[in-house]
Amino acid sequence: MEHMWLHFCVVLNDIEEYLQYESGKFSKSRNIGVFGPGAKETGVPASVWRFYLISTRPETADSTFSWNEFVSFVTLNLFSLMIVLADCCKQ
Repeated sequence: MEHMWLHFCVVLNDIEEYLQYESGKFSKSRNIGVFGPGAKETGVPASVWRFYLISTRPETADSTFSWNEFVSFVTLNLFSLMIVLADCCKQ
């Protein structure tokens, strides 16, 4: 996860779409955003970061990373997964 940067560009049909950070652009030189070491320090497993990034990747327009959205997304999806697993265990 050390080399995982949240700043990435997806090229679809020669159109570049970007993941923005909160209200602006990611900038490693200005330390704006979440980069490998910072993401690791959150304690959130790399698989959760990957799941979130894949699920919210920019496809047809720029998308924005926000901590509030990240927490809500992860909480909702992990809670839903726990319910599904609990149902499976009952059977």
